[in-house]
Amino acid sequence: MNEPTIILLYIDPGAAGFIIVTVLGFMAAIGYTARAYFYRIKQQIFGKGRPAPEDDAPPQPDA
Repeated sequence: MNEPTIILLYIDPGAAGFIIVTVLGFMAAIGYTARAYFYRIKQQIFGKGRPAPEDDAPPQPDA
């Protein structure tokens, strides 16, 4: 007869804390990366500022 194999596992309480911190770290990294890409795309679409028209541009010094 095949007897069922009993497997006893022990998970240290510190391991649960490690798993929680790791998951929170990944979530923070994903959030920061998404924020960086969002602002990069926003800058590509809207730009930081518009250049001054040629009529209103201050005179350039001679080089």
